[in-house]
Amino acid sequence: MSFVREIYKKIYKHDAYCKNQDLDDDQRLSFHQEHSGLLMEKLREWLIEKIGGKTVEPNSSLGEAINYIANQWPRLTAFLQYPGVPLDSNLVEQIIKLIIRYRNNSRVYKTQNGADVADRLRSIIYTAILHSVNPVDYLTWCLINKEDLKTDPVNFTPWAYKEYLNAQQQKTA
Repeated sequence: MSFVREIYKKIYKHDAYCKNQDLDDDQRLSFHQEHSGLLMEKLREWLIEKIGGKTVEPNSSLGEAINYIANQWPRLTAFLQYPGVPLDSNLVEQIIKLIIRYRNNSRVYKTQNGADVADRLRSIIYTAILHSVNPVDYLTWCLINKEDLKTDPVNFTPWAYKEYLNAQQQKTA
């Protein structure tokens, strides 16, 4: 299994490179096709060898995992076929966990108003996190500028806050 781990380690390094270089979806697709396509083909050959060569029992847990991967191959390699497809579903799984955590936490609200306020704060916090903004700093900034926020809320989104920070850094540089 270390072979599989090494393949994916390289593919994730390729994806990190694409993000660091700010490649758009089409450029990322081309990069992965060129650099990760061969790795995925090696992985497929390894899977076929293990099952076809009878070195792994098809009914064993490893055999079942290999068969599952083989059956999911088109989805597993979608990042090599379509622009913008992520390597994994981690973001979706994280969001599902947030929903479950919310459901468990919602049992402690004493009033509907308390639940509504918590919902709004949670939405703001997770939006900030998704935009790589520190939620505490962002909410503090919003509170400090609350009068401006009331008159011009569009300029107080997490992505606008990021632009504001960049402008502040450029002024001091």
